[in-house]
Amino acid sequence: MTTVSEASTATPTPTEQCISIHLTVETMIDADDGGLVLTTATESNLADLQEATPVQALARINAARAALDQQEALALDFEAATTPRTTETPHTWSFIDSDTGKLHAVTCMPGCNASHLGDVDTPNAPVDITCRAYDRSDMTGLPVYCNADEGEPDPLPFLATVIQVDHFDEDPKLRVPHAVIEVTQDHFTDPLDPDEYQAFIDQLEQRVAAMRLRHAELVRIRAEHQCRTEAQA
Repeated sequence: MTTVSEASTATPTPTEQCISIHLTVETMIDADDGGLVLTTATESNLADLQEATPVQALARINAARAALDQQEALALDFEAATTPRTTETPHTWSFIDSDTGKLHAVTCMPGCNASHLGDVDTPNAPVDITCRAYDRSDMTGLPVYCNADEGEPDPLPFLATVIQVDHFDEDPKLRVPHAVIEVTQDHFTDPLDPDEYQAFIDQLEQRVAAMRLRHAELVRIRAEHQCRTEAQA
């Protein structure tokens, strides 16, 4: 009988850290010419208050948003390290190897919410035995047109993350918990370890920051277009 052991899931003790952020964005009347100006300050006493272009202000806002994300991550790390954990009884079950007829015992990874009834009732190849932890809250769909001729968009899933363990895979990286992201329906990333998952998140944050700039540009262009349309009417 083969027993699959789980890797340690201990949470590292957080170190002392301080992440502070202050940002003021303000529109005010210029005392010299009476025009409206956009200003920003990153010190709480407004000592560095200065005029800024919208692009400069948005860049500082994005930097502040990144710092807020770091603060959130620090708080979550602290919660994980200091919250007492309830002892979860490991779920151990057995299946018959469809190739050899041998009985294998498997202990589910912590948090596994996959049903293994089919694995227990029907002989399976060991490489097909997988534990998965689905987050039911991240299954939101985006309305996307799959065919330009279709009248209504389809709600396609996007950026859904599954944490899984492939207990008998030849690759040792896959025999410990890792993440697989369904970027959109039936399009998945390679298996990601925690550092690779963080790098993926960082890339998304960069794209979101770029989209916020494009959003501001869209607002400006629409306003200019509206002015021209009204002037020509």
